[in-house]
Amino acid sequence: RQSARCQLLLKRLGTVQDPTEEFGQLLGPQVAGEDGRLASKFTLQYFDSKSLPPSLMDWCQDLVKSHLYDLYMTVWGWSDEEKRKQLAAPQSKFIVAFAPEEAAPAPAGPSSTVEPADQVAGTSGQPQQAAQAAAGPGRPAAFVNFRFEPGYFGDPVLYVYEVMVEPRYQRMGLGTRLLGLLEEVAWQYGMDQVILTEFTANKAAASLYRKLGFARDKASPSNKGYEILSKSKPGSSGQGQGGKAKSKSGKK
Repeated sequence: RQSARCQLLLKRLGTVQDPTEEFGQLLGPQVAGEDGRLASKFTLQYFDSKSLPPSLMDWCQDLVKSHLYDLYMTVWGWSDEEKRKQLAAPQSKFIVAFAPEEAAPAPAGPSSTVEPADQVAGTSGQPQQAAQAAAGPGRPAAFVNFRFEPGYFGDPVLYVYEVMVEPRYQRMGLGTRLLGLLEEVAWQYGMDQVILTEFTANKAAASLYRKLGFARDKASPSNKGYEILSKSKPGSSGQGQGGKAKSKSGKK
């Protein structure tokens, strides 16, 4: 059951056209950090499910399928129709990272060292190629799909449904940058937690989430092939107070 505070916050957020608008300085190319990571050169752009161009919607779905199909089949099964319903739902929101022309692809090959904090992406370059003509300030390179919704205990949370990075743009810090922006958005709009689902077999993604401070949530199931992870607002006492115990496909 939603708390009164949660109802008010979600009602307010229903009137916000672009929750990233107040973070314009974080959306454009940034000054590279001391590590010189290339994620700073990418431009981030917000879309809701209605404003996301069809070619980008197709790219998002294809990227998820190209990387996670086997894991989905193991845990929940895969349905193109159900995944499209999730992505295209009215409450579904996206932040897409677009690559500048000068962003060189990361070196490929089985001998290269993959940084776990960024290996949350697809395994084929085909989805990116299909979306090259999509409207945007460059080539689509990565995206997050998220919603504002009530958590398991009725408190407001930002739920991350997907975090995907194209293979050629891995090891550049994009996963970290996108999730960092979502945290800023969540705290700005009064969310108690950021919640996400991880496949337990996806060790690279698990490494990223724990590096960024996510921990197993109280609402997480056991021995189901996936876990619910959460990160509470700094200074709050709500660690592990719960996202909905559901899969990325929206199944309870």
